[in-house]
Amino acid sequence: MGPKEEQDKIDKVIATFPETFGLYNFLGEVFRLSGKASYFTGYGGTGALMLYTQRRQKDGSWLDFAKGTESELRREVVELPKPRKSRVQSEEEYRVVVGNVGTVYSGFNRKEAEDAFNSYVEDSEENFGRAAGEDVALFEDDEIIAEHIAEER
Repeated sequence: MGPKEEQDKIDKVIATFPETFGLYNFLGEVFRLSGKASYFTGYGGTGALMLYTQRRQKDGSWLDFAKGTESELRREVVELPKPRKSRVQSEEEYRVVVGNVGTVYSGFNRKEAEDAFNSYVEDSEENFGRAAGEDVALFEDDEIIAEHIAEER
């Protein structure tokens, strides 16, 4: 087996592992396999395949870490935790709710929410349309930040 065939065989084995992973005794660390540093112990791909792991450094670069056989690594590999999905902290969600109409605005633009709130308050006070005589509330996330209580008819 020539060098190209050896590298193809190494790449096929590496492809069966996750792109990045943890190792059992190194919680919180991120690893990957290096195709360039991995090798066969015997000439012409006849010996054991030694897979080299790399550890991600704080600056994002990768540094060779340790080697092992395929079966040794499979025993030690652990799945990395999935990243949590969270919205950007600085983006508040705004909603405008009108009495018997329901939610009339939902989004992240405070000015648009305030404009909708003011428009429906005007409709409520002027007894116009479905918002006539209805309460109107403006929410930031789940808290009321402005409220119009309609007069009883």
